[in-house]
Amino acid sequence: MLHAFVYASGMLLLLAGLFARTPYLLLLAGPCLSISGGLIWVGTHITLTGPVGNILRGVLGRSRVATLHLRAVFWVLLGLIVTGWGIASIRSARGTLLLPDDPTISEQRS
Repeated sequence: MLHAFVYASGMLLLLAGLFARTPYLLLLAGPCLSISGGLIWVGTHITLTGPVGNILRGVLGRSRVATLHLRAVFWVLLGLIVTGWGIASIRSARGTLLLPDDPTISEQRS
């Protein structure tokens, strides 16, 4: 339940941030996606430990277990990339607003 909420929030914030071009939404989406990947990773490790985990691992097969782990790593990395993208977008937006060579700023000084 928690994973579904965090994942859905991350995806909705990511889409809203992309379409609205709002970097602050990307800053919220990134950690949600990383937390989602972390929950996948923790869940698989908790589920696949012990004697029941051995049976479950045998039933699922090595490739399915590896896919679950790769999916967790993918979402963690994607969340970090989205967060970095949001930070870079905020920095670039602040830098473009205060350029000293901007003609409107030069005219206001005169």
